[in-house]
Amino acid sequence: MLHDWDRRRAAAWAAGDVAALQALYLPSSSAASADVALLRRYLSHGVRVRGMRMQVLRARVVASTPSVVEVEVTDRLAAGVAVRVDDPRVARRLPADGASTHMVRLRRVRGRWLVARVSVAGG
Repeated sequence: MLHDWDRRRAAAWAAGDVAALQALYLPSSSAASADVALLRRYLSHGVRVRGMRMQVLRARVVASTPSVVEVEVTDRLAAGVAVRVDDPRVARRLPADGASTHMVRLRRVRGRWLVARVSVAGG
């Protein structure tokens, strides 16, 4: 579930598709606001992110119902390249990312898992 969601997120980032990125979250999700704001910032600088890949180091289901899953996940950005839209030859690897642990609440809506909330684990 997490890997599929991460792949859809990476595709939205690579396409510079704000609507597709927003569609991965519930409308009330503050995590959506932060992710979309960051994508818009990259786009305003004429940059797209290609090859974004999250590495899940650990995942533990904390709570689960047929429509809601809460997962404690430790992950990090493992790959990604910032590419200039006007000159794809200008590309830079995204900075190395340390592992972080979050609580992620996903809700099933019309057969798709959407992020409802992301919070710091233990916070």
